[in-house]
Amino acid sequence: MITHSSYRVFHDRAQQEFGEAGLRTGFTGGMADVVDRADAEETTQTVVGLLVVGLIVLINVLVFRSVLAAFAPLFAVTVVGGAAVGTVVGAALLTGFELDPGTPSMIGTVLIGIGVDYFLFLLFRFREELRRRPQEHHRVVAADVAERVGTAVTSAALTIVAAFATLGVYQCPATSSTAGTRSSGAQ
Repeated sequence: MITHSSYRVFHDRAQQEFGEAGLRTGFTGGMADVVDRADAEETTQTVVGLLVVGLIVLINVLVFRSVLAAFAPLFAVTVVGGAAVGTVVGAALLTGFELDPGTPSMIGTVLIGIGVDYFLFLLFRFREELRRRPQEHHRVVAADVAERVGTAVTSAALTIVAAFATLGVYQCPATSSTAGTRSSGAQ
């Protein structure tokens, strides 16, 4: 984000110039908190992300005995996730809607959980049907499975869309401590 990078430049320059004079600097406020927290959690997020991807690949390789089955859901989630984040951020910019800075990472997290789950559901059904109908061509079986499972996956996906749309329009009411501060400040 442009604001975060501008803050980082200001922060580093202030530390350097005040440091040359033998002074220490400290920054407070929302921007300092957000940027410092993001910087502190960067390594943790990277490690957790790599562990999640590694675990997904390992489980899929062990269960399906196929490297393609391990990477196909991650590839699909990456493509859909990029499109979803781009669409949400683009729509927010066009409408002037202010997004929480964590929205893109939340979209990615939800898509990994849901997308991999849906893909595994589809793949398990496909393998089950292949075992049940070994004489049929795998493309015919895949089409049947996609038709039957597609309805369930689409319904579940629309439920998730509705849940996030509800969260998007929800406005949190003022808490009693906030309301008390406002009323006492007005007196």
